[in-house]
Amino acid sequence: MPAAFDIRASHDQWFGSWLTNPDTLTTARPSGNSITAEIPWVHVDFDGHTTGPTEVTTTSRYATTHSGYTLDQRRQVLEALDSAYAPFNVRFTTDPNPFPGAGAYAGKLLIGATMTRNNLGLFGVPGIARSNSFRGTISNPVVAVQWNMNPRGATPPLTVAEVGFFAVHEIGHTLNLRHKGLLASSTERAEEYYGGHATAAGNRWVPWMGKAPVGVNVFPQWSRGDYFRNGRGSSDSVDEVAALTARLGLRPDDFPDSITGAMPTRVVGDGRFVSGTISTRTDVDLFRFQWNGGPLSLRVDPAGAVTTLGAQIAYGATDDISGLNLQMEILKSNGTPAFISSPTNSKGAAFTDLRLPAGTYFVRVDGVGEGSFAGPNSTGFDDYGSLGGYTLGGLL
Repeated sequence: MPAAFDIRASHDQWFGSWLTNPDTLTTARPSGNSITAEIPWVHVDFDGHTTGPTEVTTTSRYATTHSGYTLDQRRQVLEALDSAYAPFNVRFTTDPNPFPGAGAYAGKLLIGATMTRNNLGLFGVPGIARSNSFRGTISNPVVAVQWNMNPRGATPPLTVAEVGFFAVHEIGHTLNLRHKGLLASSTERAEEYYGGHATAAGNRWVPWMGKAPVGVNVFPQWSRGDYFRNGRGSSDSVDEVAALTARLGLRPDDFPDSITGAMPTRVVGDGRFVSGTISTRTDVDLFRFQWNGGPLSLRVDPAGAVTTLGAQIAYGATDDISGLNLQMEILKSNGTPAFISSPTNSKGAAFTDLRLPAGTYFVRVDGVGEGSFAGPNSTGFDDYGSLGGYTLGGLL
């Protein structure tokens, strides 16, 4: 089998270079020019798993039937994993063979039509995971997700975006994260899974370790349990970003945070884009460009949505399931903001036919919140979990 490569093999690439082999999809966001950093990797198996000869019988054994997923559907699931885990040192690949420079094997994630545990079917359950098993010593699969929770048809099958959500959620359990729910009150029972809340702008926020999102414009994010419903707080106050950082480590910052170190852009209207990552709530990415005057069009979107000449083309599940809420600014040569785009009806931000005088400018990309978690009923979210990969493209 050929070595696996990154879906985005460099910060600057052509749309046409996306991989076409379903057995070598890898969602490792590169750090600089290094795409083979020695970081842990998880094998994602869509092709049906049969208990292997090295798997032990003294613990739960997970198995799945073939997912039947197309290449694009597999990409969507891996894009969801990449969206959630982009800031951290972990990669997901459909290639079971270690590739050059690969780090330690961390476990196997099964995606199938149906799943079993110790040869028994699990109906009505979207996924299952072995808690705190990441990089464990047992070779058994550590996670299984099924899209057909009830083969008799009583339960609608999961969408690919929902499968992606549960893949992220269950991997969280292997990293010792617990469910985010709600505490009980004098009139309401405790809830194991928090289903999220609507924002003032009509979007929806939900924790990755809560209930699967429904609807459009959903922002699933890592949480520290600072949301409220009817005055009830979270059942789990673990700071998930801190926990994941301690367990996995953060990827190195990919682009400078200040104008003094800002890199020149090569964002042009010929089909190229810049791929970056907002890895912490304080991370911003800056790019420098020299402008000769005339109309300027730029667009930044969560990774998974490709851009061309300022127009968005949906690609994969990430734009639906990304928790990254993007803001883009044009800064003057002295670093003061000249223009800002931070729409509430889109995860991305854009400038179209913006008239700029000739001169030196900077583009600043940031992950931001929308309102706050303040009680007694949260109607927004802050920038704590507004993290993930993005693509910046346009016409310069």
